[in-house]
Amino acid sequence: MGNVANVPRNRVAKIALMHQYLAQNANHICRNGIESQ
Repeated sequence: MGNVANVPRNRVAKIALMHQYLAQNANHICRNGIESQ
């Protein structure tokens, strides 16, 4: 039971981390694009 309850939390945490990582990369790319222009 405990493991089943933990799986969605881990999945949400992984998605949140991936989202944060992608958002940081997007910001970096946008900044680089603006600076290069």
